[in-house]
Amino acid sequence: MKKLSQFAVDNNRAIIFMALLLSIIGGYLIYRIPEGVFPDATFPRVAVIVDYGLVPIKEMEMQVAKPIEEAAMMVEGVRTVRTSISRGSAWISIDFQWNQDMFRAYQLVQAQISGIQNKLPPGVSIEVRRFTTSTYPIAGYALTSDKLNLLQLRDLAIFTIRPQLASIPGVFNIEVMGGHQREYWVNLNPQKLVALHLDYKKIEEALKKANNLQFVGRLNESNKLYLNIADNRFLNIEDINKTIVSRQGETPVYLSDVASVEPAVKETFIACESNLKPAVLVTIIKQPGTNAVTIMDEVEKRLAGMANVIPQDVQVTKWYDMTGFIKNAIGSVRDAIFLGALLTFIILWLFLKKLRITLVTVMIIPVALLITFIFIKLLGMNLNLMSLGGLAAAIGILVDNAIVVVENIERYLEEGFSKKEAVVKATSEIIPPLLGATLTTLVVFVPLVFLTGVPGIFFRALASTLAIAVVVSMILAVFLTPALAVVFISTKKKKPGKVMPALVNVQQKSLKGLFRYPIITFLIIIILGG
Repeated sequence: MKKLSQFAVDNNRAIIFMALLLSIIGGYLIYRIPEGVFPDATFPRVAVIVDYGLVPIKEMEMQVAKPIEEAAMMVEGVRTVRTSISRGSAWISIDFQWNQDMFRAYQLVQAQISGIQNKLPPGVSIEVRRFTTSTYPIAGYALTSDKLNLLQLRDLAIFTIRPQLASIPGVFNIEVMGGHQREYWVNLNPQKLVALHLDYKKIEEALKKANNLQFVGRLNESNKLYLNIADNRFLNIEDINKTIVSRQGETPVYLSDVASVEPAVKETFIACESNLKPAVLVTIIKQPGTNAVTIMDEVEKRLAGMANVIPQDVQVTKWYDMTGFIKNAIGSVRDAIFLGALLTFIILWLFLKKLRITLVTVMIIPVALLITFIFIKLLGMNLNLMSLGGLAAAIGILVDNAIVVVENIERYLEEGFSKKEAVVKATSEIIPPLLGATLTTLVVFVPLVFLTGVPGIFFRALASTLAIAVVVSMILAVFLTPALAVVFISTKKKKPGKVMPALVNVQQKSLKGLFRYPIITFLIIIILGG
């Protein structure tokens, strides 16, 4: 142990420089670590969301839900499959083991669903979704207007705002809710259909056949190969009316001969309001492992840059912003850390009566925290309530190791040893107890790192950061504290104070009185313990 303390004293400049360098790296990485409310984690569940119009529950169960359930059960690692069915929709929850690779499980579920897609009825819409702590939106905006209708507001959200926000790095999805979707109604004339020997199925087939984009061949000309495409998609109502639905001999029958076409909006059962006005909502979902605060800063910049594109009558109102809570939470924990460091400095200065010794002790706190941020980045963790809470809880433990070393150095200095000899003897003497105290603390928190399930997601972050900070503080106490002490600690004798001798005198008298009456002392202990 003496060799370690001797090494720290002999190489004090190099150790101080290395600690300063690591602190600078840690301070730089603080702004590169993702920030969020909760630790990044993936829950062992994949959901299959099915939409099939207004189909009755019985048909949904037999034709849609059952084939999907059977396909899901074939995926490796599936624990349970549960389905909730309503008219025209189904929610199928596929649960896996906690140790499962959920990204691989998500891909396997997608592959199984794709394999049975051709066996499902036409028109079935399927979405496969996995669940992470980033699943929920980080922010939401509402679009309202006194002039534009809900159809125009939805078009503005989908074709103008969503492409701009979706291109921001770290954004997973931009969801648009509410508003109206454009469609066209074809009102058939039953008498004309009967007269021309037509029915609605033939009209539907004719419209599908006409409204398409086809590859019609290649053209090789002047050593260049051109791909020819026939674009027959409808561009307006007139194109729909000119659709040929049948022929009477050589005479074509157009859709306008048997029906009328009029613009309309798609039937919807979702209505959104903001400030008592009909609105279209835009929500932002981030990718796992990304910085929500950075993403929202960029969102604000993009929206400000679209001020000339968005009509002046449209009000874009933020109705939800999780990053505000994140900033407040991180600010609160940061303030708690600074307050703890300040109180530690005041208490140490009051008891040690030497500014240099106090500064040497307190300097361990920021250095240990900054170096801890390096390991947080290397381990792929993020700054959240639990990890920052672990750092705040570690403040007292961080300074304990340094206090023990510094007080032992002070004791040897008062006994008359030289500065260098006092530092070496004091540090080498205290290393074994420091190691034992650190291991005792780790024994309590390390098991939390191996927790599984939902408790493991949250407590793992707290225990990991606290354990890292404790180990870093012990290493700093062994190497950095003696290196700083041999440079900064003064050898001047401390002036005896008035407060501490009085407190010690009171303590000694109290102990003598308690030992004089052991039975009464034992009863007092029992009463206090009860």
